[in-house]
Amino acid sequence: MSIFNWKKKKDEERKQQVMEPKKAPSSVSVASEIVEKRPLKSKKAEIDSVATQAVEQAPEVPRATGDAHRVLLRPLITEKNTLHQTQNQYVFEVAIRANKVEVQKAVESAFKVKVKKVRIVRMRGKIKQFGRVKGVRKFWKKAIVSVEKGDHITLLSSV
Repeated sequence: MSIFNWKKKKDEERKQQVMEPKKAPSSVSVASEIVEKRPLKSKKAEIDSVATQAVEQAPEVPRATGDAHRVLLRPLITEKNTLHQTQNQYVFEVAIRANKVEVQKAVESAFKVKVKKVRIVRMRGKIKQFGRVKGVRKFWKKAIVSVEKGDHITLLSSV
């Protein structure tokens, strides 16, 4: 019954093919088999050498934090906060895990100003009720940033 042994037959054929050594064609001469071997550079070594040259030639550029959009979520614009702006203080909603140092770096890199002082306040989410369903708004954090005299941040230009 060949139905049940079809896989077994294929396995045996493969084993026989592996055991039989392959013969080289007789038309190829022995002299052509000896090939001069020259030292080859691996591609990785070439890439590394090019990369090191590029790093050596590149001038150093001061880098911005790049995380300002993750730290500063949005400016808080209220009547009270607009009064703070007359005293060079600006208020932002910041990420929950952000600290004073991160907020200072983010404001300095995003707005190109010199920060004098940062104060952070954790705000509790308000409890809200809709019918019988109670819920809590999310907790959030705000930062009050004082900038040096002469520096200015334009949050709203048309108000």
